Amino acid sequence: MRCVMNFFSLSFLLGVSVLSGLASASWIMIILMMELGLFFFVFLCMEYNLLSLSRSCIKYFIVQSVSSLLLLLGGLMCFTLCNNTNQLASLIFLVGIIMKLGAFPMLFWVAPVFLELPFLLIGFVGCPLKVLPLMMYSNYYMSFSTPLSLINMNFVSLLSMVFGVSLGLYMKTIRGMLGASSITHTGWFILSIHSASIIKYFCCYTVSLIMLLVCLWSQNSLMGALNLMGLGGLPPFSVFVGKMIVISASLSCNISEVFIMLAALVSAVSLFYYLKFSFNMYLYWSNNMVYVLGPSSYLFLLINFGFALLFMYI
Repeated sequence: MRCVMNFFSLSFLLGVSVLSGLASASWIMIILMMELGLFFFVFLCMEYNLLSLSRSCIKYFIVQSVSSLLLLLGGLMCFTLCNNTNQLASLIFLVGIIMKLGAFPMLFWVAPVFLELPFLLIGFVGCPLKVLPLMMYSNYYMSFSTPLSLINMNFVSLLSMVFGVSLGLYMKTIRGMLGASSITHTGWFILSIHSASIIKYFCCYTVSLIMLLVCLWSQNSLMGALNLMGLGGLPPFSVFVGKMIVISASLSCNISEVFIMLAALVSAVSLFYYLKFSFNMYLYWSNNMVYVLGPSSYLFLLINFGFALLFMYI
């Protein structure tokens, strides 16, 4: 009982740190809230006794701390030094953002961390701990972005999708596949910021990921398989609608049609490993897992389809 209370208390404090960062107008305060959220996440790892058993948690802590230092250094240079140093400052800042999000080429930490985390903690890394870095990049994009940096980040976005799909085809476990999926969706996050559709896409992704992790945690094979297909962007689930919104907004923002076609093609290829794991989950795990459609299963489907319909008409 005490462990459950500690888990919910730390989860609540992590959520408060994210909301405080969202409400702050100071970029230094946002970085501080990132570190506070990381601090609470480390304590969540302690509740699962992961710090003494897993080097991946230590790797995650080091990567996030180093990336925060890069963000702080790049931010100070952007706001205090002369214009002739802005290119270097932007480079340092963007490297910090890319490292925090686990995008190309700083994606070395994602798969090892996901492979050893429980499903509930994968949800924390995949959703709330990405909110503030995405917010910082969105603010940077609106204030300091140049045509060259936009082109570079578009390539980062596309290569994150490509490497995420390549890694997903190689993975043999659900946790490893979720790590590859995180890299792929990070590429879509960056593209959605460029097309001003980040909130809609992130909400669609978060709903789909949370429902999948709940199904995996509760060992519901049928609903887990369905939500895994939804996370891959299979219609008519919410992530599919989110990707359609991003593609439509990108075309309206005059982003290259070739780039958008490549992103859509990579997304279609990624369905191969999502479907592979979905069929494996349903066919081979059904003997040991629950696959009866109860009221909660219908509720999960209703929420997923409800978000899809909601964002189609907003």
